Amino acid sequence: MQTKWRMWRILLTIVLLWSVSFGIPKKYPCPFCDPSVWERQQFYEDAYIRGLNDIRLRTTHRLIIPKRHVTRFEDLTDEELLAVKHLVKNIQTPHYWILQKNNLFQSVPHVHFHLFSKPEKQSSFAFFVSFFGN
Repeated sequence: MQTKWRMWRILLTIVLLWSVSFGIPKKYPCPFCDPSVWERQQFYEDAYIRGLNDIRLRTTHRLIIPKRHVTRFEDLTDEELLAVKHLVKNIQTPHYWILQKNNLFQSVPHVHFHLFSKPEKQSSFAFFVSFFGN
């Protein structure tokens, strides 16, 4: 089962890299600006940000995305950063990891924060290893 899942992840990565490299024309060049993505995955919205469940990778992975198309972290407004903080505080999970790559290995050129929640009964070590072992 793990090998099959790993192969799907590799295939998905190849497809994403191919589509970014060859610039497949789309109505919305940025998936985070595409309303069809919000309709399927959105769990939160306010004046500045959206929260999306990343249903492709794992159930404990969420994305926090500013509504305004911004490519770099330092271009976010104070209001957008406060909205991110507010959402993180209101997601009822005691253990989490936040990641923001700022154009370093970033497949979507729109600032976004990855929020990984640790399942209650999973050890911290198992939670960390799960990102590299699957």
